Amino acid sequence: MDFVHDRTKQGGKLKFLTVIDEGCRECLEIRAERKMTGRDVLETLDELIREYGRPEFIRTDNGSEFIAKELRKWLVLATSLIQAIISRKYCILLLLNYHSF
Repeated sequence: MDFVHDRTKQGGKLKFLTVIDEGCRECLEIRAERKMTGRDVLETLDELIREYGRPEFIRTDNGSEFIAKELRKWLVLATSLIQAIISRKYCILLLLNYHSF
């Protein structure tokens, strides 16, 4: 999951949230907005989890939209599953059975 940035012909900013299934390389979602927040990422993930089921993991960089507290809280409440690993180069949110620790 990552962002791609572009501009319109008139110079306006566009931000695309791309979500790829790394196992089969299928593009699950491309969401385009003028601006996007952690809340927008949360809404997109919610829709994808309802449609495709819970992933084994979600790999992202450590952009503010991906490590937002609201998104991490939602992952715990909505799925009862989360473990976050944050490094300098990337952030991986591993979705694990919360009760199996």
